[in-house]
Amino acid sequence: MKLLDLPDEVLINLLCCADAISIRRCSRACKLLRAIVKESIAIQYVLALDLSGYVDGPSTSKISTVDRYNRLQHHDEAWRTVTWRQHNEYTIDHRASTYELYGGVYAQGLEGPGTNEFNPRPITRGMELIEFPSLLRNQPVGHTWTIPDLGVDTKDFGMDPDKNLLVLLERVPLRTPENDNPAMSVHLLNLRDEDATPHALARTPILEYQPRIYHPTFSYWVQVVGDLLAVLFCPGRMMFEQPEDMAQAVDELVIWNWKTGDRITSISFEETRAESFSFLANDIILVPISLGESCPVLNLYRLEGVPGSIEPKLIVQYSLPPMADSVHSCEAMCRLDPSPWAPRSRDAFYKERRTKGDGEKDERGPAEPEPVWPEYGPPPFGPLPSNRIIVLSLRIEVFIPITTAAGDVVHHMQGRRYTAFIRADTLLEVWKNVDASKDAPGEPAQENGSRAETFVKVPWEAWGPKHSRFLAESTEVNCVCYVYGLRYCRLIWSSDDTIQLRVMDFNSVDFIKVLEEDAKEHATTAVPSNGTGPDHFLGTEPEGAGSLHLDPSVMDQEGTELMLDGTALDIDHEFDLEDFLPHLSVTGGLGILDDDGDETWTDTEGEDEGDDVDDMTNGNNMRQQTPEHTTYSVAGFGGLRMESEAIKDLFERTRIASQPTVIRDPLVFKGPVRTELPFRWSFKDTPEVNRFEKVMIDNEHIIGLRPATEGSIGRLALDVLTL
Repeated sequence: MKLLDLPDEVLINLLCCADAISIRRCSRACKLLRAIVKESIAIQYVLALDLSGYVDGPSTSKISTVDRYNRLQHHDEAWRTVTWRQHNEYTIDHRASTYELYGGVYAQGLEGPGTNEFNPRPITRGMELIEFPSLLRNQPVGHTWTIPDLGVDTKDFGMDPDKNLLVLLERVPLRTPENDNPAMSVHLLNLRDEDATPHALARTPILEYQPRIYHPTFSYWVQVVGDLLAVLFCPGRMMFEQPEDMAQAVDELVIWNWKTGDRITSISFEETRAESFSFLANDIILVPISLGESCPVLNLYRLEGVPGSIEPKLIVQYSLPPMADSVHSCEAMCRLDPSPWAPRSRDAFYKERRTKGDGEKDERGPAEPEPVWPEYGPPPFGPLPSNRIIVLSLRIEVFIPITTAAGDVVHHMQGRRYTAFIRADTLLEVWKNVDASKDAPGEPAQENGSRAETFVKVPWEAWGPKHSRFLAESTEVNCVCYVYGLRYCRLIWSSDDTIQLRVMDFNSVDFIKVLEEDAKEHATTAVPSNGTGPDHFLGTEPEGAGSLHLDPSVMDQEGTELMLDGTALDIDHEFDLEDFLPHLSVTGGLGILDDDGDETWTDTEGEDEGDDVDDMTNGNNMRQQTPEHTTYSVAGFGGLRMESEAIKDLFERTRIASQPTVIRDPLVFKGPVRTELPFRWSFKDTPEVNRFEKVMIDNEHIIGLRPATEGSIGRLALDVLTL
């Protein structure tokens, strides 16, 4: 029997098991397969997931394929137009500074008296939580609850609602005569239990971390990925009296299996600073490393080995744009959500239940998971783990020479803020293909002076210009839940004090279709024929899709070659990665000048109190340049300016930034920083948005934060917009 003789139902099932690229190839094979692809909702759903950058949810979901497809279509359109279908308002106590947003749940710490008699300042002792409504999961009404007493003085916390897991970082304990360096405690609790009981699946509900040296203040970075709990412990910057003590105050990333309580591995950052990290995959960790006066680097570590013997290995190091000699320091922080691990339905919503053999409860019996609120179930779909945007925030201090009236030159310190956007799959794909191209293992390199490791060094010129986007603006310091999947949000305001919401979407799969349709309507833009068109969604595949080009021309430049610890690598070939952006025939590009390039627009995001910077320009107000020719500003993008009116019109018509931006800041960067990662943008100006002071997002919500009504001291209002 021939393949095409099979019943249509069998062919549909076979095609649904294939990936989107294979389906598109099959649809070009013959008219029969093309018709099946076009008419089958199940296949269209697979293709729609691919175009949206999503993955199908657990099979246990009670939502049919037709409903999933329709919800995905509505979901995409809602984000494309920034249109919400439901608005809920909540008020919550806001006197404590701790908070978290994850998995559709917002948690706010409640302030209470600390138990430390020598440090009586208020500390987080309780928690107020809100589970937002979810139209994707048939949950039209939200849910709120309070944990009045967490049982410990809490410095910070993390959570994973799908696992009913709450992770508490207890405040650093006091020294005693018997113990001058006490261990620090990490508590694993049930998120949905008002009594703050230990988590049912955690064999060791209190984990301990032993710092090398005592320090009264620590900051933390927490992430839960499947069965792994990773915590970055960062001691404060207080100066120690002895240099040997200072050398022991290192940042350390510790990874546990939170279910078994086993410590899996750890990474110590000797002579460097690591203030954040993110899992790019279940076994790949991104850590931005600050090197003092030197330019930061992006390190990728891989967890290698078997259970019980796992070692973190530095596998690749990505350089950022070279920085000028006037840079005094540069701190880098990364942020991307959600975690890359897709939760299994059986791991969702547990409460503790212990039974005897006859089914009666017995506290001595084994712990068994029991689902809570199972009627809602898991979401029908969610972001593909590799389809996430990394938001890299750079906080830079530069020396500015100033000549006094007496003719003396003094140096003034000034802060600069930049934000870079990088797709997670780019870093993974570059490493995989460069690693596969090595002909020799290379010479061992000394990493942080601790042990020899062989890793790949990728210079900025080889990966950054085409696969990142730099903007001369800051991210929100005190509200960091501004990214989810491939979307990023930010507040801006105009000269009439009207606040608007700006959403940037880096899912470039359907950009060619939009640009080609615009080219047909406006003859000023030419897009090359590359196999894509209006029926791309139905089953066509871009010719040459799936290729990432690392520019081999930069490999011959001194100091910029792609190195494997001193051994140059031959990478004069294509690498697999989706690259759908066409090269438009309009001349010119984008240029970033001063941050307030459009005088009627500024940024609402301020910096920490005490920073000697201009909040309205994020410290970049000294970076003004005189253009050699007329440029055209784009309202709402600060220093984003275009070198031709045609490009500005194209940008505003399609709402797609497909041309490069160029940053020229000689006090920060040694040369122009040219980047061109494409993105789609949207602005929203509504009465709800106008009253926002800060903004957060997740998969189906925009959350605006503002003070509650007058007279409600210490209360915070949340406007939850469900798309």
